[in-house]
Amino acid sequence: MKSIVDEVENTNDDVTFPQMYKNNNSRYIVLFTNKTTGTVIATKGASISLGFYSCNWSPCCGTSVWTRLPAGSSVTLVQEDTH
Repeated sequence: MKSIVDEVENTNDDVTFPQMYKNNNSRYIVLFTNKTTGTVIATKGASISLGFYSCNWSPCCGTSVWTRLPAGSSVTLVQEDTH
């Protein structure tokens, strides 16, 4: 399975969950359900697996670690042929 990310212009909306955040040091996006819990929904050459879940992420409000994807951003999961 692969993911396709489509980001739009950033806005300063108040944070409510769920929210998507991009890791600043790696190449993955996490769908957070609260400040420290979420699932990896997109990767691009990262050593972390798509679907990896943790309740112990660094808090998503930490801008040194995470960048919130703008409202209207989308991630599309695409089923690939495994044959």
